[in-house]
Amino acid sequence: MSDSIERVQLTVGHTTFPLAPLEAVKEIEAQVLGATRAGGGFLRVTTDGGQRLSIFVASTTSIVITSNTVALDSAAADGDASVRQSQPPDVFGECDDPYDYL
Repeated sequence: MSDSIERVQLTVGHTTFPLAPLEAVKEIEAQVLGATRAGGGFLRVTTDGGQRLSIFVASTTSIVITSNTVALDSAAADGDASVRQSQPPDVFGECDDPYDYL
C-alpha cells in the first residue's frame, strides 16, 4: 500500500479546481495538447467534489496544471483502532432498548 497520493489542481484563467484523485497529469496534458492542435476542443475532468467539468480549450486559453504528493496518515488510512471513536456500552437495563442509544 502506498503511503502517499498525487493531488492535482487545474487552474484555468484565475479559477483553480482541485481534481479527483484519479485524474492524472499526463492525461490532462494530452487532452490540452490535442485540443490546442485541433484548433480548439474540450478538456473533460472531474473535481474532487465529484463535479464534472468540460472546459473549452483554444490556443489562447491559460491553463496551469499543478501536482503535489501528499503523505497519508497510515493510522487513519488503514482504520487503526486508536483513531476510532468509542461506542456506547453493550449493557442495557431492564427497560432499556438498544435502539435508545441511536
